[in-house]
Amino acid sequence: MTNKHYRDLVRKLEAKWQSSPRRVIVGGWLYGIWGYVWMLTFIHLIFVVLAVLIGALSYYLSLMAKTDGSDGAIMLYIGGAISLGIYVFLLSKIVFIREPESNDYVLTREEAPGLFEMVEEVREALGAPEIHRIVIVPEHNAGISSWPRLGLLGYPVNTLVVGMAFMMAHPPDELRDTIGHELGHLIGRHTRLGRWLFRLGQSWGGLNQSLDQTMLDRGPTRFLVRFMRKHLSERYWRGLSARAGFLRRHHEFEADAIGMSLTNKETAVRSLYRAEVLHEAMVRVFWPTVWRRANEDDLPPARVYDLIEEAMRKPLDEAEEELIRKNLASRRTIIWEDHPCLRERVVALGGRTPEIYDFPEPISAEESSFVQLLIPAAREHYLTLFSNMWKADVIQGWREAHERGKFEQTKIAELSQKEEPLTENEAWILTACRMNRSSEPLKVEIAEQFLRDYPEHADANFALGRLYLRNGEDDRAVPLLKRASASSTSCRKDALCALFEYYEKLGRFDELDATEKEIEALNLDLKKAGIERGDIHVDDYFSPHDLSAEFVHRLCVILERTGVIEEAWLAQKRVEFLSDIPCYVLLVRFKRSPLQDTRERDARLIQELARCTNPPLLVGSFSRTSARPRNRLSSVPGSRIYRRDPWTGKR
Repeated sequence: MTNKHYRDLVRKLEAKWQSSPRRVIVGGWLYGIWGYVWMLTFIHLIFVVLAVLIGALSYYLSLMAKTDGSDGAIMLYIGGAISLGIYVFLLSKIVFIREPESNDYVLTREEAPGLFEMVEEVREALGAPEIHRIVIVPEHNAGISSWPRLGLLGYPVNTLVVGMAFMMAHPPDELRDTIGHELGHLIGRHTRLGRWLFRLGQSWGGLNQSLDQTMLDRGPTRFLVRFMRKHLSERYWRGLSARAGFLRRHHEFEADAIGMSLTNKETAVRSLYRAEVLHEAMVRVFWPTVWRRANEDDLPPARVYDLIEEAMRKPLDEAEEELIRKNLASRRTIIWEDHPCLRERVVALGGRTPEIYDFPEPISAEESSFVQLLIPAAREHYLTLFSNMWKADVIQGWREAHERGKFEQTKIAELSQKEEPLTENEAWILTACRMNRSSEPLKVEIAEQFLRDYPEHADANFALGRLYLRNGEDDRAVPLLKRASASSTSCRKDALCALFEYYEKLGRFDELDATEKEIEALNLDLKKAGIERGDIHVDDYFSPHDLSAEFVHRLCVILERTGVIEEAWLAQKRVEFLSDIPCYVLLVRFKRSPLQDTRERDARLIQELARCTNPPLLVGSFSRTSARPRNRLSSVPGSRIYRRDPWTGKR
């Protein structure tokens, strides 16, 4: 099912929803039941096949032993018990669903008395089911989950999830609206249908992935496996995802209306708007600023959530505010997302479009739900806990970023002091290092300056195009991304994916479909190129390489250090797919020992040689390569780059 077919299915569901919402909901239940029928049929088929095989084996053993059949009967009973156990196990995986393991931090009434009172008040006002526990997480988010203790038989555990950053940013009246929204999902039984369809989608998605990876696809049953994958698993899974996503988006509208019934329209709209604005500000401003510290600091901040709370109290500058407003106003709902866009949610509540609203003023720390609803000891505990968790999660990446920052600083100093003019590649390395250490407005200036000198550079066109997209300058971004896609295979896929996201966000479906076809064709070429470049084939032909003498010298030093390579040839392989990316082949002849099996050692050295070179090389063993390509490669002029004297041991 292509994206076009997916969109057509969603449009049909939209039309049905306008005339009869109940028909769509019932259709979702029936579609899910049909999936379970297929699974149960498959399980029963496995049971029948096992029973027949075990019965035939038992009968055969009794004939071979020439007994009265008692031994075969025992085997039959044992085999029947095994097959019945497998049947019961598979059936229980469908009926009884284990709650996923998580490291939840459950709030107690002593830690957050105000929050528990608010939840109970909202629950009684709405007539919602009981909330069994309240969980606090570090994210700027809130949610509700209802997990059945007995699987399909029900008896759910209702859990309210509240983000610490969300409580920092929102006053109690907006948090009340959000809690009403989440409990609205329980009232409408959204979690029950959504959880059921989600679980079923996971099962079919796993089946689809298994069919993609199964070895049966390469054997005599490959036609059956391909039929199941294309016509049953993949088609059903995409259809189920479309129905589940469509219902979840409409459930959000219903939950928004329930939450607004507890407060008023202004509070509900302001809560949605504040959440979206702060999310954009965190992604665009706060986290890039924090990670730029890695250029100088070897350790991440000790209490990052104190920094988050401090950033939430400050207003955005005018440029960032205008950019975020423009992005929120232009964003449209993407059909495979679970939540509608801000524009649709605000309009559904009876509000105006997002670009008309003023930015919500930051609230003080005393006005936040975090201060008003949690006791001081609990606030300090969770600030410290989640800051330490964040630090532990990012410490490895932070150290890598710090080492990368030191390398970039050294490279900037080295290239800036170079007396002779920089090559295009050196100029781009210098530009990329400077961009990585700069804020976003300065990145744009640096990239624009480089493109004035090298307007056709693919990586620079792609980098600047992505920056323009983030800044809302779509008219300037699209030509650069198209130029990057046409100029170089190395960044073609990234550029096409960026264009795909852009067309998808704006709902330009004709261009979206054309870009999707380009991505599919490129993926096919990449797959064929991977096969073509993955080994030395009998019909391969070669030409002299164009690598620098410095690279060849470094390679020879590496070959000499191994101590077991006697001779090596280097050439360029002629390729059909993605021919603008050269494929270099290194053929090596190892020193042989008549008393020792060196195959494992040779394979390990080949992998290390392929991994430690840049550009990457296709490395092969002279003795294990077919005679035809071996003779062609060794006869290329200038291909032999290394030879070790068998008597002196020197090259």
